[in-house]
Amino acid sequence: MKAPGIVKGFLFDESRKFGLGLWLLLIAVVFFAKAMLTSEQFMTMVMVVAALIGGGTLADTYLGKARDKDAPPPPPSA
Repeated sequence: MKAPGIVKGFLFDESRKFGLGLWLLLIAVVFFAKAMLTSEQFMTMVMVVAALIGGGTLADTYLGKARDKDAPPPPPSA
């Protein structure tokens, strides 16, 4: 049976950034539900998680493109 994507994310199968972001979001939701966080602190955590996942993805994409430009040209075929 194939596991759903969210389960793979919690198990860090997709990527470390995504898995860490999911765990931080889950912790923030649990703390908010138990009234251990204010709404302002909860929203700050949500923004941190969004920055971690979204910003990390953008950085990986940018660095991947930069890495491709710096790669040496392929050898000529005979």
